[in-house]
Amino acid sequence: MYSKRIGNWLKHLDFFLIDFMCLEAAYFLALWLRYQGSETSSQKMYFGITGLILFIQGFVVLFSESYKNIIKRGMLKELKEAFIHTTYVNACILIWLYMSREIDSYSRLVFFLTWVFSFLFCWGFRSLWKKNLRKHQELNTGRRKAIIITLADIADRVVEKTKKNCQPDVRLDGVVLYGQKNVPKTIQGLPVIASEENFAEVIKDQWIDEALVVMQYEGEEARNVLTICAKMGITTHFSWDLPKEEFGKQVIDKFCGYTTISNCVNAISGKQLFLKRVMDIVGGFVGCVITGILTIVIGPIIYIKSPGPIFFSQERVGRNGKTFKMYKFRSMVMNAEALKQELMEKNKIKDGMMFKIDNDPRIIKGIGNFIRKTSIDEFPQFFNVLKGDMSLIGTRPPTLDEWKKYDLHHRKRMAIKPGITGMWQISGRSDITDFETVVKMDVDYITSWSLGLDIKILFKTVVGVFTGNGAC
Repeated sequence: MYSKRIGNWLKHLDFFLIDFMCLEAAYFLALWLRYQGSETSSQKMYFGITGLILFIQGFVVLFSESYKNIIKRGMLKELKEAFIHTTYVNACILIWLYMSREIDSYSRLVFFLTWVFSFLFCWGFRSLWKKNLRKHQELNTGRRKAIIITLADIADRVVEKTKKNCQPDVRLDGVVLYGQKNVPKTIQGLPVIASEENFAEVIKDQWIDEALVVMQYEGEEARNVLTICAKMGITTHFSWDLPKEEFGKQVIDKFCGYTTISNCVNAISGKQLFLKRVMDIVGGFVGCVITGILTIVIGPIIYIKSPGPIFFSQERVGRNGKTFKMYKFRSMVMNAEALKQELMEKNKIKDGMMFKIDNDPRIIKGIGNFIRKTSIDEFPQFFNVLKGDMSLIGTRPPTLDEWKKYDLHHRKRMAIKPGITGMWQISGRSDITDFETVVKMDVDYITSWSLGLDIKILFKTVVGVFTGNGAC
């Protein structure tokens, strides 16, 4: 029988408690060094922070990855992670002090010492506890014993990856090799204990808790392996050998009652999705306020220069092909769409996959050039962000005629919500005329997405707006 392991941060409750005690110890040590037992007028405030630390610790752990792969991390990696974690905690304390207007009463020395001591304590006690856990696991004779069952032509990389990422409480006992008659004695230092012919006979009398079965997606050997393991009651962990560059990431999921291996360009957690949406809502709200102010200022100028609507709306293609109406400040003459067909021969982008020409005659002279150079025309899209059609950071949404020209691999760039800005925009979009380059940049962004990358792109976008670099 297989006991499923806890799949979230609660499985590291021991490290949570260690960090909490280290934070409290660092705080009390800092107080003692600063006041050495003497009374202070802010004693009530200091006492309140002792309880606040628990909530802040929980908040930071919930919205970060402090304990991801913590058992496998080395001393230097742990040094970095402990510094980041304690910095977050102490920054939250500082924010609370500012919001509660207690920051002037709080000793700067206490704050600094708490930060330094908590960092050193957390790093030291985390490292000691991990050393104890590893020692305990080495002495534990009841640890999980596992074998790898795979095909000969992929065995090297399967064994290498498994050994690199194996849980500390799993002992790899050997490899069962399919698809080769003359099997080697070892693969990547792990003994080959059986082949396709004698697999069942060899392992039936051995102690084996679990088996990792890695087969190629077009293979037929998997059913035979799973049948044999099921007959013997061996827990199997099955994975198709799907090339990541071709199929993307694989995650186990439930879909319409079926347990599935789901392939996707990238997989993010609900927590990451929530934080990205929160960032979109906050940024969208601020952007809409600025858009309102800009409307009062530049709206009349647009109307005077080119009588007609101040805003321009256009049907665009969003995530996975869903269409939506995108809004911009109108920077072109009223019949711009009709003129586009006449100007298509001057398009700098090959095959008409996007449209970009130098000195576009459709742009309203004066105000049109200004709002496009400063990217002010993009501000009404913050309303799209609030609606959920777009995100602050994403890929450029194509027009309907561009979308119809897409090849299969082009569609991959629309696997996420389109954004007001993105990797292409901060990389000198005026100089990029090859659409395949745009697609590659967008796909690279999707596959390597993180909140940190979004913040980096957002920062570069703000700098680009003020300097005029990369604007179209």
